[in-house]
Amino acid sequence: DIYVYPKVNINYELNDADLVAFAGAKGNLEQNRYQSFVSENPFVRPYLQITPTHQQLNAYAGFKGKILDNLSFKANASYQTAENYAFFSSLPFLNQTSRDQGFEYGNAFGVIYDDLETLSFKSSFQFDYSSNLQMGLRAAFNSYSTDNLPDALNLPELTYSFNSSYNINDQWS
Repeated sequence: DIYVYPKVNINYELNDADLVAFAGAKGNLEQNRYQSFVSENPFVRPYLQITPTHQQLNAYAGFKGKILDNLSFKANASYQTAENYAFFSSLPFLNQTSRDQGFEYGNAFGVIYDDLETLSFKSSFQFDYSSNLQMGLRAAFNSYSTDNLPDALNLPELTYSFNSSYNINDQWS
């Protein structure tokens, strides 16, 4: 098979870089590996069927800019489609007579593949209190649609985070 993916980024300054509109589209063929599965979930079973994920489209559009001299923002919406997306699913507990591996006690995860569509809305704020102290807040709302699974297993609908950075001196931060 031959895969062709878009890779387009557009930025347009609306108000002397205080407000920038942006949009883009990209795609990717992600070669899943056992090591990446273990990094994400250390409780996966040792024998997995590993298939590449074909991210057909990731289209996004939004705005970024400055509200004040020390307060900036970014808000965007995105739509993604992925074929053979890998979902983690807990393995069932096997009865006493058929268990011969440690991961057969219901304490491990397997991988299930399904097609996935994701609609996301993201926003972030960055506050620069001084040249030494910066703080940020990010939030994202995700809506998922799958072909065969009843819902998108173990994927969050809402994520948020707070970060901060403080520079003590030139060597320490």
